[in-house]
Amino acid sequence: MLKNLSSKDSIVNIFITLAYNKKINHLDNLKDIQKKYFNKLINIYALKVNLIHPILKEIKNSIEIISKDENITHLVFTSKNGVYLFFNFLIKENLNEIIKLLKDKEFLAVGSETAKAINKFGFNAITPDTYLTSSLAKFITNIENIKYKKILILRSKISNKNLTDELQKEGIDFIEKHIYTIKPNPYFKKTKEYNLFKKLIKLNEIFYLVFTSPSNVKVFFKYFSLENLIINPNFKIIPIGPITYDKIKEII
Repeated sequence: MLKNLSSKDSIVNIFITLAYNKKINHLDNLKDIQKKYFNKLINIYALKVNLIHPILKEIKNSIEIISKDENITHLVFTSKNGVYLFFNFLIKENLNEIIKLLKDKEFLAVGSETAKAINKFGFNAITPDTYLTSSLAKFITNIENIKYKKILILRSKISNKNLTDELQKEGIDFIEKHIYTIKPNPYFKKTKEYNLFKKLIKLNEIFYLVFTSPSNVKVFFKYFSLENLIINPNFKIIPIGPITYDKIKEII
């Protein structure tokens, strides 16, 4: 049932779990998943199990730090969600002076999708070979003269502490700002995608369920039990990333 390889099957329906925010371009994420895992696609649906809530106070505080602290040399993003929220705010508020200041900074991203999001706003980003926060921490500690530099980390409030614990252990100067949080979508059961998903399970239709993060896995299985899913012999799961894979293994 657990599947993370490219499929040559006849795809009928694909459901992708998301943490959703209307100001974030989720369409690119859906297209990337399609290209990576499927040869062709008929229907694709977003299961908005979580909602992304910007923390404007922390976004503004991060901007103030960038404008006043000349010692900041690197900006670190651990998700594309943080990238979109941060840069969309800069653009909306016409903060061109901050964007100019960022041209003198180096950007680090936890993985390729986060790096692509940074690229869309005109900046290059470096990623570790393995797309994990633990790998990112090791990558940062190996930057030349890193102990004479200062890092600003912009991430989710529910992020794990692996990155910051390791940086602190190594004596690296950093500031961490939680510029958004993720919470369960209270209206998920009212969405048309939720009801379609329930219908297809019972009809034994061929469909794929894509999990994009551990938090989406956790919330999804509050609504659907594994027993309800495996009654459909045509049901397959695709986890995105090793952490998400591990979270699913805990359940199945």
